[in-house]
Amino acid sequence: MSIRIHELAKRHNMEAKEMLALLKERGYVSPDTKSVSSTVNKIYEEEVDKEFAAKAAAKAAETEAAAPAPEAAPAAPRVPMVKSAEDVAREKAEAAARAAAEA
Repeated sequence: MSIRIHELAKRHNMEAKEMLALLKERGYVSPDTKSVSSTVNKIYEEEVDKEFAAKAAAKAAETEAAAPAPEAAPAAPRVPMVKSAEDVAREKAEAAARAAAEA
């Protein structure tokens, strides 16, 4: 199978003419190839894919190393909890019971 040069360029976010020039430079297409509608052999397609994958991985590693470590997320704002009169009375009773048990 083969792929058209313009499709290969689109896959790697390049201009089709730039991809054609790169393929000519590497000898993957004949020097007299003028159209981006020409095809590239599957073997050369895989070579180009490997090269661009390696470049993308190196760039990602470089970006990751250069990026500062993410800071801890700020704590959620504290909202005061409103207790009902029943809660307050219950807590007082529990505190009194603990004090009586300890004494």
